[in-house]
This record gives sequence, C-alpha cells and structure tokens, in this order.
Amino acid sequence: DNEPALSDNKTIWIRNGKDLQEIDEWKNGNTIKLMADLNLPNYTILAESNPVSFKFDGNNHTITYNNASDSSDKKGLIGRAKDIEIKDLTVHSSIKFTANSEQIVSCLVAQVQKGKIENCKCIIDGLDFSAIGNIYGLTFGGIVGEVTNYIKENYSGDVIINNCEISSTVPLDFSTTQNN
Repeated sequence: DNEPALSDNKTIWIRNGKDLQEIDEWKNGNTIKLMADLNLPNYTILAESNPVSFKFDGNNHTITYNNASDSSDKKGLIGRAKDIEIKDLTVHSSIKFTANSEQIVSCLVAQVQKGKIENCKCIIDGLDFSAIGNIYGLTFGGIVGEVTNYIKENYSGDVIINNCEISSTVPLDFSTTQNN
C-alpha cells in the first residue's frame, strides 16, 4: 500500500517495460520516474517525427535495451526530444545500424533540441555495422547523437550535459564499412 500510484498527473511512475511503452502522457511535459531497472529489447522511446518535452528521473536505475529491429532513422533510448531534463540514469545499449545511411544514433538521446542531461551513464555493449555498408550521412554520438536548433518550428536552445560518462564494452571497428 505504500507504493505510489501509477500517475498523479504530474509524475508517472514506471515499474516495468510495459508501463514505459504504454505512456501516452509524454507530450504533456510530465515527469517520468523510474522505479526499477528495465530490460527493453528492440525498443526506442519516441522515435516518432514530432519531438516532445518531458522530464525523466532515472532514480539511479538502469535501462538495458537494443534497437536491432528498430527501423527508425533516430536511434537511441529516446529518439527525438526537446526541452528535456534527464537525470540519474544508467543505460546499457546494443546498437545495430541499418541500411538507411541517414541515421542519427546514440546511447541515450538520438536528437535533442534544448535540455539538460545530468548524472547519466551510457555503456555501449554492442555495435553492429554489418548491415549499412556505407557510413556517409551517419551521425553517431555517445550521450546525444545530434543537438539541433531546428525541430519542427524555428527555435534554438542549449543542451547542457553535466557529470555524465560513456564507456564501451566492445571496441569500435569500422573495418567492415566504407565511406563513399
């Protein structure tokens, strides 16, 4: 009985992967608070074309995911966002690049416009370049893939990344790719 409700209209508590995948309140600028470690196979949050604003409190938990079957051109735990705040989160990711060479990829947020990311850690557990062949047009980042000043409307803003780290358990090997 001491557990918080799923939502109090300002904070949405996430206890499992299903809770996270079923959130429909992203666009309201709510705070998402992680209550447990999650494993999200084949999933990117918010890969849609319109970026949204929200706060994500990792609450010192870990999300493990891979995007092997994600066909989006914005790949990361979070595809596109604006005016975000993300804190206290560890992410383990395995990333597979697809034949679409116009991709923006990162461990945490693929593309962001304005926001603050702090006390986060990204650990890349796997990189698969075998399907792309050509890396022309590929943007690859650690915490953030691309900071943009234009998403949908003409608006600019800073992205502040503070006290974050990135590491990899696999070597980066581009020997199977070509840049034409």
